[in-house]
Amino acid sequence: MSGQTITTNIDSNPFDKPSDEILSKLPQENRNKIIELSSRAKAERDKAIRLLKEDAARSKEISAEDLKEKQRLVDEEIKELYSKQIPMPAIQPGKNGTIVSKHKNKLAFIFIGDVKKAEEDTKNTINAPKISMVVGGGLESAYRPDNEEIVSIDPREERIVGVSAELHLISLSDIDTKGILLASSLTNRSAVKATADVLELSAKEVVLIRSLGEAYGSKGHRVMTPGGVHIVSGINNGEQLITEPEPMVLGKKLNDVIIEIVNKISEMNSTIISMNKDMLTLKSSLITHIHPIAPIPGPPFLVAAPSPVLATTIAPTIVSNTVLNITNCYSNLVNLELLKANKLTALSKENFLSDYNRVN
Repeated sequence: MSGQTITTNIDSNPFDKPSDEILSKLPQENRNKIIELSSRAKAERDKAIRLLKEDAARSKEISAEDLKEKQRLVDEEIKELYSKQIPMPAIQPGKNGTIVSKHKNKLAFIFIGDVKKAEEDTKNTINAPKISMVVGGGLESAYRPDNEEIVSIDPREERIVGVSAELHLISLSDIDTKGILLASSLTNRSAVKATADVLELSAKEVVLIRSLGEAYGSKGHRVMTPGGVHIVSGINNGEQLITEPEPMVLGKKLNDVIIEIVNKISEMNSTIISMNKDMLTLKSSLITHIHPIAPIPGPPFLVAAPSPVLATTIAPTIVSNTVLNITNCYSNLVNLELLKANKLTALSKENFLSDYNRVN
């Protein structure tokens, strides 16, 4: 993908050069140690593979498959001897929590205990259990964004800095809704929070995302906030607020409105056609219009004749304006009907109403 740089992961071969992203997240002492180990591992590997190739060149009994297998064994031995030693922050479960299970030498664990605010409340006893699942994928940071060293990880937190993915089932959570709801936050709500590079939800049949709009919440409190499903993409960090979300469009109602507008335009077109037909009749009558003129010398009588001014002025506009307007209006009527047939009906190929996705 353009614009994306692929870097070496922390769990890659120890004889590969670590990426700048990895090194920048380590204290200077560990950074130098990893660079030194990587250089030594690369030198040892290059030397071992060179000797293997020299032996293979001298002996005709070593096949290409045997050489490839021996090189694989060398790589395994180098990995065992020079594995990168990354400082792993300690996991602090608090006084009322426990680590149910964890990886033997990587950052991955399941925690069951209380939320942090429950243990910090010294006046009241808060019933606030939570479950957390946390995994690290090699970029576990030894520093927070403010350059404060991470000595330990507190799984009672709702978000853990430096891990790859996390899932929290929280009984008491504070949800930031600034820029989304009228209330800037929802406090002491039960919540499910997940954070990862990519969040994919798949179902073999149907994916349902519901806001039930019930009258009472999980703690028995009256729900006063409006329900709804809000899909928001953007940054909300206090300094750079997300763009204010806009309401979703109900496709069927929008379709009905567009059809109604098209029908109104068709009615206006028909009215314009009628007006142009009346104008055509009027112009035709004016061309043949006769009126009395002054008597000529001789017997006393009047002469009636078509008006040369009207004929020369109106006749050219019958075709260039009136008839052309009528033709264009009929063409517009046809095009409007084609628009409804091609884009505003359920069976049309360009219909914008989804057959699979619904919103209320």
